[in-house]
Amino acid sequence: KHIPKDAEVVVYCSVGYRSERIGEKMQNMGFQNVSNLYGGIFDWKNKEYEVVNVKSTSTDSVHTYNKNWSKWLYNGVKVYE
Repeated sequence: KHIPKDAEVVVYCSVGYRSERIGEKMQNMGFQNVSNLYGGIFDWKNKEYEVVNVKSTSTDSVHTYNKNWSKWLYNGVKVYE
C-alpha cells in the first residue's frame, strides 16, 4: 500500500515459486519494476551469497519453515522454530 508503483521490488520465498506468483500479482496491480529471486533464498544462500538480518548484519541463519523444507538448504544455519 505504501510502496510507490515505480519502486524497485525484489520478492523472494524459500524456493521461488510463491514469490513468482506474488510478483505477478504486483505487476497486475501496476507495479512496474518487480523481480523474483529465482531459486529463492535457499538457492541464494546455497551459492554462498550474503544474507542479512533485520539489523542489516550478515548472517548464516535462514528460516526454512520446517524440518522437511530445511533439506533444500545446504549452506547456512537452518532455522524453523
